[in-house]
Amino acid sequence: MMDRRGPSRRSTTVRAAAQLAVAIVVLAVAIFGASLAQRNAAERSLDEAETAEEILVAHLDMETGLRGYLQFGREGFLRPFLDGRGRFNEELATISVLASDSERLEASIDRQRRLSERWQTLASEAITQTREDGAGSATISGALRRKSIMDRFRAANAEMRDIVGERRAAAAAQATAISTGLVVVIGALFAAFGYLTLIRPAGRRAASAARERAYLRSQEDLSSALQVMRDEREVQDLVRRHLETNLPDTDIVVLNRNASENRLESVTPLPERSGRPGPLQDAKPESCLAVRLGQEVSASERNSLLSCELCGKAANSVCAPSLVGGRVIGSVLAVSDSELDEPARRRLRQSVEQSAPVLANLRTLAVAETRAATDGLTGLANKRSCIEALRRMVAQAGRTVTPLSAIIADIDHFKQVNDRFGHDVGDEALSAVAQTLEAGVRASDFVGRYGGEEFLILLPDTDPSVAAGVAEKLRLAITRLDIPALGPSLSASFGVAAIPDHASEGDTLVRHADRALYAAKRGGRNRVEIADRSKGDAGDAGDAEVSGTEPSAHTRNGST
Repeated sequence: MMDRRGPSRRSTTVRAAAQLAVAIVVLAVAIFGASLAQRNAAERSLDEAETAEEILVAHLDMETGLRGYLQFGREGFLRPFLDGRGRFNEELATISVLASDSERLEASIDRQRRLSERWQTLASEAITQTREDGAGSATISGALRRKSIMDRFRAANAEMRDIVGERRAAAAAQATAISTGLVVVIGALFAAFGYLTLIRPAGRRAASAARERAYLRSQEDLSSALQVMRDEREVQDLVRRHLETNLPDTDIVVLNRNASENRLESVTPLPERSGRPGPLQDAKPESCLAVRLGQEVSASERNSLLSCELCGKAANSVCAPSLVGGRVIGSVLAVSDSELDEPARRRLRQSVEQSAPVLANLRTLAVAETRAATDGLTGLANKRSCIEALRRMVAQAGRTVTPLSAIIADIDHFKQVNDRFGHDVGDEALSAVAQTLEAGVRASDFVGRYGGEEFLILLPDTDPSVAAGVAEKLRLAITRLDIPALGPSLSASFGVAAIPDHASEGDTLVRHADRALYAAKRGGRNRVEIADRSKGDAGDAGDAEVSGTEPSAHTRNGST
């Protein structure tokens, strides 16, 4: 007998299979739609977060460019200001479109726009004043007003990023809720699938967003700290500590390009895993491939035909050049046990880019200060630096209750040298005498060009008799100089005075040494004279009496 249930069971099975297939297709479509919505929301939130960050970075670039221009008055410093303003307007327009569905976000954007317009108005006024009156003419009140507005702008930007974070979390939560509801319908069969495709990725994104927010806060801290750095070393150490905090298990080496000496210097020794551990010695700028190419170089992407002398043996390294106006002023090397991912490399690049203009400004300022304090011909301290050193060393002698001797040296018949042989030979003689004086004293002593052919030598913790011995040694050294156009014909006269024997303050000390010098001139030149000890400060009313000396074996701090 035929089993009539067979076709019915088959049709039921087919029908159930069809229903299951339809349910699976519907569920797949629903899950796909939910995932797509979640991805779009996440991408949009990420765009908002990145745009909010770029708005702050662009405004910081404007502030950095303005600060450099107001300080130095060079139009080139306005490039970051102008570029930052363009990027600021573009990013603000972008986030305005993204935020069209949020009144809170639109209000925060509008607040930043108004604050920026006020700041830019003040900045334009400061630029105009600097163009009219020169660098450094901007007022402190204007700077304080701009800072106040900038602080409010930062607060508004931070509020905007918080709103963006809330929107992102809300979108993720909504998508997760929808996906979870669909997974519950299908049952335990799809629970694992839902967890793997929805919950865990969302957690990763949330963790990544949290790390990104923490990094953005650290970048703001870096930007604030950079504004109060006093010299290059402070900036380099700050960048190193900042990157090592944000890039765990990574060694950071800041490399400085010394253009004047064509040398590459490391702020810290190279780590063991760089392949060339220890301090850099005799390294040239081209030793670093990133410096040579002017672009980021990583071990995984390095050209097989090019080798980096510093990190060529490191398996995992990234080196980012420090660029200012197209000029490479150094680089930052990151060496780790594993390959740095793109977010880590982006953090490295941003930190280097953020610190480069500050480093360049401080370097320019240090060079200007050095030039302002140095005599261009001899390389010694100029008269202004002599006065500052005298004031400082007199104060030190007072604090330590130790003697301070001053020697005034003057080249004999120097006018005749210029008149007879020309100023070029005179300049050569001045340089030779300067080198002789500087080489003949201790590292703690001071030698400067006091004016014309006159030099000032300050000897801390030295009494006048010992100072006379030093002067005699210098006098003999000068007589041994053999300048091609002059031969061994140079000589100099020396006057010696000391605190407390002859004076109690700097001006009187130099005055007594100068009078002793003139006594040496009157006594026949090419000799050393010590101011009269009995006169002291009282002798300032008239010419100080001096006593000649022909020292042969003066002892200075226990040495002959």
